[in-house]
Amino acid sequence: MCSILIILRFKDNELNLIIMLKRTFLLLSLSIMLLPSCDKATPNDITEREDIILTKTETAITADINSFAFDLYKGLGKVEQKEFFISPLSASLALSMTSNGAAGTTQSQMREVLGFSEYSQEEMNQFYKKITDALLKVDPSTTIAIANSIWADNSLKLNTDFVSMSSRYYNALVKNVDFGNSNAVVQINKWCADNTGNKITKVIDQIDHRAKAFLLNALYFKGIWKAKFDKNMTEEASFTTFTGEKKNLPLMNRQGSFGYTENKTFQVAELPYGNEAFSLVILLPKENVPYSEAVSSLSSESWNRINESIYFDNLDIFIPRIDLEYEIKLNDILKSLGMTDAFDPNMADFMNMSDTPLFIDFVKQNTFLKLNEEGTEAAAVTVVGMKDNAVGPVEYISFRADRPFIYMIKEKSTGIILFMGQKG
Repeated sequence: MCSILIILRFKDNELNLIIMLKRTFLLLSLSIMLLPSCDKATPNDITEREDIILTKTETAITADINSFAFDLYKGLGKVEQKEFFISPLSASLALSMTSNGAAGTTQSQMREVLGFSEYSQEEMNQFYKKITDALLKVDPSTTIAIANSIWADNSLKLNTDFVSMSSRYYNALVKNVDFGNSNAVVQINKWCADNTGNKITKVIDQIDHRAKAFLLNALYFKGIWKAKFDKNMTEEASFTTFTGEKKNLPLMNRQGSFGYTENKTFQVAELPYGNEAFSLVILLPKENVPYSEAVSSLSSESWNRINESIYFDNLDIFIPRIDLEYEIKLNDILKSLGMTDAFDPNMADFMNMSDTPLFIDFVKQNTFLKLNEEGTEAAAVTVVGMKDNAVGPVEYISFRADRPFIYMIKEKSTGIILFMGQKG
């Protein structure tokens, strides 16, 4: 705290001056108490950023899992001609935890798609433990939460080693519940709400009678801009959609020094949160570059080049607010990337998870995003649903045409009836 020493000299008979000076001194003292310290301080007592130090191997792993992120993004872009919002990290965590229960070709394919084909399962697990622990600490002014859980039906016995790895490396909650009881759905959805700031409250509507386990990752982020946008600067302006339609949206505006770079494809702006450990990076395709061409240029390598070339420049930034809830099933995208056996009841091998034969029924992600003048709040839950692939007895419905009946000949696609008759 800066100290200000004021020396006042006055004559004994100058009473009015004394009273005036006392009042002045009191007001000045109160003002000094309300002034911020002269020591250099950051807004909201933000602590200095502490970078996450990676080994050479961990740096290579990061590049490979970023490749998975861009593969996932591109795959989704081929099927979604609209706004979407996903968390590659949440998907990676849920699937890597699941892969500890896989074996043989099933596990190899999962590691290949996730970016761990050149590394052992142990290296993968240790990497995720290190990175998740570190992400929670790099910026105390930013709220980030990462949680994992495994919910198994009472009829499923999980292997001890799988439970141990899930707990040790992913800090996973492991619970056996009665999937036949509707309360199981309530418990799972409540866990999601509790671990996403109540932003994602439902990921499962009901549980199929053959479902045996759900493996979940929840990821929550809430960051305040290092330099907030002034709401008075936000105004309606034209925005061009994917279809080329123009519509008015509230565009936030801020002028200042921000991270920036550009190449032949993109203009790139970086907007930091809190102590700058986290930031929003906007890749804006140049006006002469088709959007699909810009997306196809993205890769782990091009992403690294963009990050390495960012410098500070004065920007006049206009970006829209975003308020979005999104849900996507990732089965087909993951299959197209090479993760096929895990979804095939006849090929899946999850013997390291349980002695009960299992396969992945679905991988689904729910996300939430709110981006405005204050900052960004985002959440994701990835669910890996496992089913029993044991083939039970085939059930037949009795159909005995032993009484009068009507019959028809129709065209299948239209349902138009060509002939009708009856037998009796």
